[in-house]
Amino acid sequence: MSTEHNKAIVRRILAEGISGKNLSVFDELLDPAYVNYDLPTPAPGPEGFTQVIAMFHAAFPDLRVTVDESCPPAQGRNGRKVIAPDVADRREWCSGGTV
Repeated sequence: MSTEHNKAIVRRILAEGISGKNLSVFDELLDPAYVNYDLPTPAPGPEGFTQVIAMFHAAFPDLRVTVDESCPPAQGRNGRKVIAPDVADRREWCSGGTV
């Protein structure tokens, strides 16, 4: 897969799955052997990721995730993430993982 294809997958996961609360997108887009090294999950693959995101939705019903830019591939990362329940509590990070 190309870098652009991978970016499109990550953007769909963030826009549709997390921000849009369409949890079925994880089953469609994540490999059964998916591992997220930034966010430990209670079960492997899409099922565990879905469980964690459902917990986030319960705790933060207005949660929205955006990608403002992508980290350079040389850093071995797949994007700069921002989580901002409000402007005063903005958090940013680069992360890696396998899709």
